[in-house]
Amino acid sequence: MKFYLSYSVVLFLLLSLRPSGAQAQRRAAAFPAPVPAPAADPTLRRGSGHAGSYQALDGQWHTVRIDGWENDRVYLRNEGGVFTAYSPTDLKRFVYLGDTVVAAHAVAVPRRRFLRRPQPRLIPAAFARQLYRGGGFQLLSYDPARPATITTALSSSMLLRRGHEPWQVLPTNTVKFNQLMLTLLGTDPELAPGLQARQYHLRRDAAPLLERYADWQLRRFLQSAAQSGH
Repeated sequence: MKFYLSYSVVLFLLLSLRPSGAQAQRRAAAFPAPVPAPAADPTLRRGSGHAGSYQALDGQWHTVRIDGWENDRVYLRNEGGVFTAYSPTDLKRFVYLGDTVVAAHAVAVPRRRFLRRPQPRLIPAAFARQLYRGGGFQLLSYDPARPATITTALSSSMLLRRGHEPWQVLPTNTVKFNQLMLTLLGTDPELAPGLQARQYHLRRDAAPLLERYADWQLRRFLQSAAQSGH
């Protein structure tokens, strides 16, 4: 009789500690397997991406699916349907969602520190969005973090290059900005007075100034060609 009671008590305890079928099912569903399974390589992505194109180092353009980009990489889909990360040293530029993004090399971007003078930080290579290209100039916007936010956009750096000269960061100070642009664009008689009066600002006027200068160059070339034709 004592053995029977002990056995009953043990059986009762085992049944009470065992989860019911519904409980077991809910616990299993709380940890579903990830779909799709994450890639073992962090430089790989899987998805559909967007139609785009890129210019290889040899200058040739190729159509490709692109699944986003960061300062140090862009994800291009390979033949196997997997998006692989390519660095700014792997290509010249790419077009994605209407933006042209250029690989800039050896850029000294100021490192902003609270209550201290910004110190330059050399970036060997990075991707930056193109704002203007013409008249022998390229203007890029480099955001300190991607994807860009309102905060990073306000602290972005504008990079300028003339021809194949090194990239330089345009100064945010109005006086320094006008002085620099005067040395670069001062041969235009329409732009020079405004630059001397320091009436232009970096973010508002950098691209329009370059565009006006390119238009002036084109008009001067056409006038010169017309005069030489007579």
